[in-house]
Amino acid sequence: MTVPASALPLRGVRVLDLGWLLPAPFASAILSDLGADVIKIERPGGGDYLRELSPALFTKINAGKRSVTLDLKQKEDLDKFLALAAKADVLLESFRPGVAKRLGIDADSLRALRPELVYVSLSGFGQTGPLAQQPGHDINYLALAGALSIPGHWGQPARRNGTPLADLASSLYAVINVLAALRNRDAGQGGASIDVAIAESVLHWSNTRFGDFQPHVRDDPWAHVHPANDVFTTADGRGIALGLIEVHFWNNFCAAADRPLMRALIHRPGVQGKRALQQALVEAVGSRTLAEWQERFVKWDVPYSVVHGPAEVLAEPQFLERHMLAVAEDAAGAQVSVVALPGRAFGHIFHERGRVARAPTEGEHTEELLGIHGD
Repeated sequence: MTVPASALPLRGVRVLDLGWLLPAPFASAILSDLGADVIKIERPGGGDYLRELSPALFTKINAGKRSVTLDLKQKEDLDKFLALAAKADVLLESFRPGVAKRLGIDADSLRALRPELVYVSLSGFGQTGPLAQQPGHDINYLALAGALSIPGHWGQPARRNGTPLADLASSLYAVINVLAALRNRDAGQGGASIDVAIAESVLHWSNTRFGDFQPHVRDDPWAHVHPANDVFTTADGRGIALGLIEVHFWNNFCAAADRPLMRALIHRPGVQGKRALQQALVEAVGSRTLAEWQERFVKWDVPYSVVHGPAEVLAEPQFLERHMLAVAEDAAGAQVSVVALPGRAFGHIFHERGRVARAPTEGEHTEELLGIHGD
């Protein structure tokens, strides 16, 4: 199902996105999916660094936006930007703290020009604090917030997840704050200045595991991890994720595996008990092929998932039936897979043929938008 732009909740909201790479552009991509008109402000001579670092990712998170090239250090271009900002509803920036003020485009300056503006500063460590001026990337924020110290697999050391969780967490919190600020503005409270720190965003997530740790207990660094809630390898070398936390699911697995004696292992206490449980699972899962397990798990109602690679994800019937997958076009016309905004409240905004708008070339809409900034 497609939804006309006129029915989307953020229709008529104009967003200026001065960010680059992932955090701010991913946030503005969500706002765009909800109907906002997103104008990407890019530096001359290359634009967003992501264009070069990962053209496919750039397309995924910038399809449907418009691009304006401006050198904000030049007065003429700064004046053009200020004219755009005077009519904007939301602004996202990801400069190092202090840079926006030096350019004359900080929250105080722009909200003096446009009091209704929702101004979001999205930075690594926030606008204040001893680390405010320190550079960083996703891995640095994960480390500071404790996320890299939390093991995800029983019996194994903590590892970094391949998904940039800190960056994406900050994008979501930026969007949450924007939506709250727009609601507040609609209630007559004016605009807002919002300070979102990437490190604090992932801290909000990693904190959900902190309660499982007791600093004085050193014998079980995996107290928060259940050995039966992990990834195992089948006889034909496929990865399969099992979620056997509840006793009834564990019993279902034992039935599917034809190993009734394994039931008692779920009740063994301590590290040694968990190790015995894990070893038994490794042996059991490794005794059959993926196809054999799938047939048995469906029959016995076992929570499992095959570990998919990207190609398998794009062919996954569950996602296809729910119309989560489509394609966008990069600046050269090549197709790139994209994913719909989760949630069913507003249906799907993809084109009926499974396409979304292409990503803009650098500065593609400069003349068009600078001609309409007074609208």
